[in-house]
Amino acid sequence: MLKCKKCGSVKPKDAFHKSKTGLGVRRTCKACAEDNRRARLRTKHGKRAHQSQRLQHVYGITLDDYDRMFAAQDGVCVICSEPETKMWRGHTGRAAVTRLCVDHDHDTGKVRELLCDRCNKLLGFARDDIDILTKVINYINKHKGA
Repeated sequence: MLKCKKCGSVKPKDAFHKSKTGLGVRRTCKACAEDNRRARLRTKHGKRAHQSQRLQHVYGITLDDYDRMFAAQDGVCVICSEPETKMWRGHTGRAAVTRLCVDHDHDTGKVRELLCDRCNKLLGFARDDIDILTKVINYINKHKGA
């Protein structure tokens, strides 16, 4: 049993993460460590660092690259020209901005441009297949005004 240095509660050893050296355990429990992580992400600097790490890991671009693409597109989706969307979070009543998605070629991994969530999903569901998208256009035209 160990005492957490943050909350002061006594917990079993498995309630603590292993230390970086692997020789023991950290001094704060897993629950407090998670609270600290969430608090860091709530700060502007923490969110920006997290976004930057994710963009670098997933797409190989920096947050500055994203910001340049965003500015070059005037902050709108390159397909439908819609801006970032704001969604309201349940009981808090706060708006959450849904950033434009980084579109990329799944075969090559090459980053293309920024899309809104809907256009990004449209391409994804169509598997970037021009034949499918052409059939969708023909279908819509066929039933237009019906």
